[in-house]
Amino acid sequence: MLEAFAILHPTIGKKLKETIGKIIPVDEKADTFLAEFLDKKISKGRFAQELASLMEDSDLQANSVPNYILEALKFLDVIKTEATDE
Repeated sequence: MLEAFAILHPTIGKKLKETIGKIIPVDEKADTFLAEFLDKKISKGRFAQELASLMEDSDLQANSVPNYILEALKFLDVIKTEATDE
């Protein structure tokens, strides 16, 4: 997410990476990112496109994604359900 943010706003993105890199609790990292995202009024559509482009080349596995997100993607027919799913 930081990479996608930095593509849209290189200078701010670099500073945000440094700031978040110094934070230990994961919740605080997320809160800091969200606050900057909302403060800079980043286009959600442009951000999503950049993030999707970066994730396309990632090695993220399905078991790394929270179940509620997987279920939402299945509901939206973005990913297919397996035959064993109900």
